[in-house]
Amino acid sequence: MRVLVVEDDLEIAAFVKRGLQRGGYDVDHAADGDAGLKMALTAAYDAAIVDLMLPGKDGLHLIEEVRAAEVETPVIVLSAKRSTDDKVACLRRGADDYLAKPFDLPELLARIEALLRRTRPAGESERLESAGVVPDLVNRTLRREGMRIELSPREFRSSSC
Repeated sequence: MRVLVVEDDLEIAAFVKRGLQRGGYDVDHAADGDAGLKMALTAAYDAAIVDLMLPGKDGLHLIEEVRAAEVETPVIVLSAKRSTDDKVACLRRGADDYLAKPFDLPELLARIEALLRRTRPAGESERLESAGVVPDLVNRTLRREGMRIELSPREFRSSSC
């Protein structure tokens, strides 16, 4: 799973990137809205995490332009703006979820997982099989002969990639 993080605070971006990578995601980072928009329009992402207050193009306009280009990547806004009006504006203009800073990384990961569960087309196959082992790419688990095999994110990445 590939995630785009558009965040100008390099410390927060590094924290989110490390957490997502530990969770088994491949992560690309853009430090401003213009770079984030270009990346969102030219590469396929399973999810995007976007700050609102960005240099260049702000996060809300980035989201609007991504939606206008008919890119359906699920977007979670991660912002210090905490008002209900800000949240409602983002959701109405194309964001799929909103998480206010400061935030807990486990909550961000859970929101990404929930978005991915909801946005995957029902008929899309997420399962492969080899030698009786079935990796579940959405839930990042393995099954063999119906038995669930618990792996760390690093073990799962090396077993399925």
